[in-house]
Amino acid sequence: MNRIRRPVRIALVNAPPFALHEPQYDTPAFTRYSLAVLAGYLRDHGFADLLLIDAKYERIGYREVHRRLRAFEPDIVGHTAFTNEIVQCGHVATLVRAVARELGRPICNIVGGVHATALPEQTLQEFPQFDLVCVGDGEQTLLELCQHWGLGQGLEGIGAIAGLAWRDADDPTQVHRSAERPRIQDQAEIPMPAWDLLPKSSRVLVMTSRGCPYACNFCMNPNGKKVRKRGVAHFLEEVRWLVEERDCVDLHICDEIFTIDKARTHEILDGMIELGFGTRYTFHAQTHINTVDEELLLKIDRAGCRLLGFGLETGDPDTLKQMGKGTNLSKIREIVELTKKTGIKLGTFFILGQPDESWSSAWNTVKLAIDANPETPIFGVMVPYPGTKVWTWAQQGEHGYRLKSLDWNDYNKQIGDALEFDGIDRRGIEFMQLAGYSLVFLRNRRYREFAEFVWRYRTEGATVLNKIVTGHLGRTGRPRGYDLELDAVLELDGGLPHLRAFDGAAPVPVPVPTR
Repeated sequence: MNRIRRPVRIALVNAPPFALHEPQYDTPAFTRYSLAVLAGYLRDHGFADLLLIDAKYERIGYREVHRRLRAFEPDIVGHTAFTNEIVQCGHVATLVRAVARELGRPICNIVGGVHATALPEQTLQEFPQFDLVCVGDGEQTLLELCQHWGLGQGLEGIGAIAGLAWRDADDPTQVHRSAERPRIQDQAEIPMPAWDLLPKSSRVLVMTSRGCPYACNFCMNPNGKKVRKRGVAHFLEEVRWLVEERDCVDLHICDEIFTIDKARTHEILDGMIELGFGTRYTFHAQTHINTVDEELLLKIDRAGCRLLGFGLETGDPDTLKQMGKGTNLSKIREIVELTKKTGIKLGTFFILGQPDESWSSAWNTVKLAIDANPETPIFGVMVPYPGTKVWTWAQQGEHGYRLKSLDWNDYNKQIGDALEFDGIDRRGIEFMQLAGYSLVFLRNRRYREFAEFVWRYRTEGATVLNKIVTGHLGRTGRPRGYDLELDAVLELDGGLPHLRAFDGAAPVPVPVPTR
């Protein structure tokens, strides 16, 4: 067996945001889960020279990202991105190229995540900064890349590693794919995430399982239809460590469907209660209407659930039948009332701009939200995310969709501009979005809460209002001090078109590892 010739230094980066339209997403209260998971897997297999940069959480811009990468001198830089983050990842990859020139040696840029998995060939063609795309689960693929790099082989023979896409060395217009990477079925193979390599945060994202058995037309379902569950004891040990060693007081369980296995969920909740959840600690989760009952909801409440979210999506019965959600309005109303009865605060997610949406069907969605009267109503506008049925329909002009933009920064559910709709125009959809947010509070006489909601989301609201009036998405919403010209930094690589990003005045202090 070949041995690693030299240590491999790996940096994993969550790129700075494009513009601060949505502070809760662009400057989150929690660190990026995938960075910790990948780093934990690599470290468990002997790769200890790791640097994690969560630019969004730390409120840092490209200048600081460049400084840390230059000081760390990585061999491989891993990037992760949802569709509306891929452009920013490309900017960081450009900085990596600049660092490589400064060091006088190659650095491998590999990008993974939902967008790259859906469009591996297009991602490589659109972003020449990336050397490789990781398709699917990233843990084993990244590990094998590090092992390969450690043998001094660079990108030679990279096709032996499953789950990769890369450009042809002689003809960059051609993209090659290696064998498909099997998903990690036994989640016990994934060790404790390397939370210690990220700044502390009082709120932490965790997962108890990967996968969702449903087939919603707006979701790519990147983790697959088979639900892959972590062992209960394994998960609870991570939770214990987070609350005792990392001062975490609020978990966000980001499973696609937290209660998919009721008996297992009871075990998890019992363990969390023993750890102090419900008295000292709280959690958030989201799940499916079909997977809860009164007994389980009562225990969820007892375990300190601050908000339980349900993806209701639409209030139109015909649309709901065709969606692939596996539910109906009668079941939705039953579980909404049962959730409220148990005392749990209800969160709901709706999408306006469903296939063949009309003013009537959109209003049915708003009416359902008013009747449900959730603690937190969320109204998104349909986005044609690559890999979904909606993406295919939008490209083909079907179901009332017309693809409006291929600027990935427009692919945002709250503040985006990717789709145009035949039955109700874009401004009409956005008007219904604002009406939905307003009417849930006003029709239910929650005036004070409405005022608090408007103030909390004033940046997002101002951006949507501006877009309705002007017809285009501006780049407003950048707070004081976040005015660095990205162009000035990217001149390190010859410059890119005029784009602005932010640079925070008070980044979270994180030491840069040294040799």
